[in-house]
Amino acid sequence: MSARVWEGAEAATPVATSSALARFWAAWDRFWFAPRPLLSLTLLRVVSFGTLLMYIAQEYVWVMRLQDVDASFYRPILIFELFGVGPIPPGLAAALRVLLVGCGVLGLLGIRARLAAAICAAAYLYSVGQVYSFTNVHHGDSLLGIALVALALCPSTSALSARSLWRRGGPAEPSPSTLVSGWPVQLVRVQIAATYFLAGYAKLVLAGLAWGDGVSLQHYLLLRGQPIGYWLAEHAAVCAVLSVATLVLEVTFPVVLFWPRLRWLYVPAAVAFHLVSEYVLGVGFSFFLPFLLVYADPLPVAQWLGAYRDRLPGASPRPGAR
Repeated sequence: MSARVWEGAEAATPVATSSALARFWAAWDRFWFAPRPLLSLTLLRVVSFGTLLMYIAQEYVWVMRLQDVDASFYRPILIFELFGVGPIPPGLAAALRVLLVGCGVLGLLGIRARLAAAICAAAYLYSVGQVYSFTNVHHGDSLLGIALVALALCPSTSALSARSLWRRGGPAEPSPSTLVSGWPVQLVRVQIAATYFLAGYAKLVLAGLAWGDGVSLQHYLLLRGQPIGYWLAEHAAVCAVLSVATLVLEVTFPVVLFWPRLRWLYVPAAVAFHLVSEYVLGVGFSFFLPFLLVYADPLPVAQWLGAYRDRLPGASPRPGAR
């Protein structure tokens, strides 16, 4: 090869590499930061703070009871051990409950929601960490903490607050269909998909394809002791079909991230899976299930709401309104 040809090949290589890298970063930005209607973030805010309030009503009692548990049973989770966090002091659980309820209500209404999300994220993760330092760690509660952290970092968290329903005059409120960076919504979607995939992956690693024969499901149906579970355990073929369907749903769920139209198949299937798990196996995912709503496309609703608000008497023109 002549020197001139060699030099030309060397010059062409960085261009091709740069082009490939540029396409990769463009796809990466599109995946995480694609614009979404402001209503999508509002939906995430309502789901997150609503789920938090539900958690406080149903599960926070276990945090309150930790104050009566002997500290010798305390086995700190890794991050608590790294930062030297000890057992929850007397009286702190009650104070945190008041703080969580107050900030949870403000966040739900969109009033100082970003600050409320930061406070709730810290208090919630600390409370859950305390529970896990006395018992087994479960993955069902982590999604709420991730969502609260994302909302605390998102500038648009307080948009479309409850105050905008009655406030007149002042700065114009953005329309629900206004497009903003949707990374908090995408982060929650990725976390949901990863949770399902890792659950299926664990089954394949521990038992292989044999997990789909239904024997494991029959075992847990008998172990849980639900009346309908006993009946279902008697039908081996049905248990095998349900096992295979569960495995396929979990392992392939991430395809929804790349082909959004498949959410019409996967999200209802996931809802059905959780409802069956709760009523047949007694395994509830009360604080995970509501977040499946973030896969909804609220753009048609956002456009209708924006047009309706602009027609209200005395409404000032809003950004994005026609």
